[in-house]
Amino acid sequence: MAHAFVIPHSDIVFGSLVPKGPFINVSVLSAGDHPVSVASFLSLDIVRKVLPERYESACGCRPRAVVGCARGYLGDRFVAIGDAAVSRLYKDGIGSALLTARQAARTVVEHGFSRLDFQRFYEPVCRNIRRDNAWGRRLFSLNQRTKDFRVFLLAQHRLISDEQNNARSRRPFTRAAWGMFTGSYSYRSIASMSLNPLSLAKLLPVMVRDSRRNFVQKSPEYPRRLYVGKRRVLILGSGFGGTYTLRHLVRRLNRNENVETTMVSNENFFLFSPLLHEVAMGGVETRHIAYPLRRLHWRDRFNFVQAEVEKIELEQRRVITSQGVLEYDYLVIALGSVTAAPPFEPGRNSIMFTLKTLHDAIFMRNHIIGVFERAALEKDPDRRRQLLTFVVSGAGYTGVQVVTELSDFIQRTLMRFYKTVTREDVRIVLVETEPKIMADLHTKLGAYAMKYLVRSGIEIRMRSRVTAVREGAVEINREETIPTNTLIWVAGVKSNPTVARMQVARDSLGRVSVDQYLEVPGFPGVYAVGDCASFEDERTGHPIPPRAHTGVRQAKIAARNILAEIRGYEKRPYRYSQSGEVVSLGASRAVFRFHGLRVYGFPAKVIWLVAYSSLVTGAYNRLRIISDWVLSRMFGRDTTYLRLDD
Repeated sequence: MAHAFVIPHSDIVFGSLVPKGPFINVSVLSAGDHPVSVASFLSLDIVRKVLPERYESACGCRPRAVVGCARGYLGDRFVAIGDAAVSRLYKDGIGSALLTARQAARTVVEHGFSRLDFQRFYEPVCRNIRRDNAWGRRLFSLNQRTKDFRVFLLAQHRLISDEQNNARSRRPFTRAAWGMFTGSYSYRSIASMSLNPLSLAKLLPVMVRDSRRNFVQKSPEYPRRLYVGKRRVLILGSGFGGTYTLRHLVRRLNRNENVETTMVSNENFFLFSPLLHEVAMGGVETRHIAYPLRRLHWRDRFNFVQAEVEKIELEQRRVITSQGVLEYDYLVIALGSVTAAPPFEPGRNSIMFTLKTLHDAIFMRNHIIGVFERAALEKDPDRRRQLLTFVVSGAGYTGVQVVTELSDFIQRTLMRFYKTVTREDVRIVLVETEPKIMADLHTKLGAYAMKYLVRSGIEIRMRSRVTAVREGAVEINREETIPTNTLIWVAGVKSNPTVARMQVARDSLGRVSVDQYLEVPGFPGVYAVGDCASFEDERTGHPIPPRAHTGVRQAKIAARNILAEIRGYEKRPYRYSQSGEVVSLGASRAVFRFHGLRVYGFPAKVIWLVAYSSLVTGAYNRLRIISDWVLSRMFGRDTTYLRLDD
């Protein structure tokens, strides 16, 4: 990334350092009776702090810039072009030479080569350059007068920094500064960008705020050290944390920043995991919650490697994968979580099912449809009731959504097609170790959800746990045995095993401890987000729970802080907020809270649909999921049995 310098109390108009591969291009423009040399510029304290610790001079030159216009540059059968006639103020003559040469040739070919012809058709081009140079003199004069004011420089720097972080803004101050240093824009357009009322309205409040800070903070502020060469950003995982970090990062990177971004994942798609229970219960088509990573916007700005992450070596700043070793300058660990293992042995022919992957969802749906197929032919009433008994272990957010979707799937769809099965044959049991369901949920929302579960005919066992699984039965609290062929285990998660093996501070779930910037302490440039990051809530002193929306917010901060490291800005701390929460309760109900506002039932379900559809990646997937919801409510859920290889 290039650095431009406006040095107060000096004859330097401006200076710049621009990395070009293994070299740094140094440009200095000075005015006055005593020109400032490149060596003097590089010896300045603010410049030395940006340069690498060791460097050597490769070559140099001391060109002179044309600052005025020639006289008598045209006549009969004669015309001067380029610097011999007029050139842009403080800029090289290549652009002016091309512009004037083209107009001179056009004049001769189309009109003639008399003095009058050149005056009528060639001189207006030179006159426009002279007028633009007049704007340039005003701008440089204004720059010389204001650069000695620290408050003005700080305000200008802050505005440019804010524009660099906002990829969608028009960036008037950034474009104006870039145009002053490079000549990419005319001086008149630069004046229009920076001196119009809207830009001044942005500048003045920032100057007022910085003037107040100036009384408190007198120490000089230095930009970060200039990095020569390519920066490598490595993102591990394609879940919410990894994919949203990638999206926020690549769309804000400039192509000239020479940053190589690579994502590594064992799947080549982004899985919208909050809707896995909808897939498992036939409400949403399987592939509609999977978005191919190579179809993401700005796909030409990042690399993707489909591989298993085998080991993360923080000391050596490299990651070992099944496809080779990848080194990094910045690392984002977003490998997510896996289902927490039960405190018992499931057995070889286990009746236990988890819900963490697409395969899990399809496998679970096949199993539910399969037991109904067998129950429809079963003559023994006890055996039929055993087949149609479903035990769900875990009454957190996922468990409650699974059990309510399961109840709707059975009561509203499957019961219509299996006439030999009665409602008395079906039994659904929800087992939870805590004294309340969804322990982190607002009390009133939890009470509403509890009443809905009871009204739906779901048996709820609080302060209970599954203690053993046998063929055709589940044991609860070592006291009660429930005959069943289905145990859905959603009783918590733990960190990815690769993350849990890292030699860093971790919590009880194996998640990596991070600081307020989501950075792993002791390893600069290494960030962890999502389910594999342990971030302590300031209010409770406990790690925050893993949630999809938390991963999305953390990803934005991690991407912003990586950009801050690259560009030399201040990093932003992550602020955890529980201002809103929403939980689906089957096909047509939900609970929602935002600050003090609480919504129940169908209106909350509409909010849930809008909130989750807005997080879905890709317009195609978003529309297909919405259409799946509508069609499943109108015509019932999908009851297709898809054979899978176990």
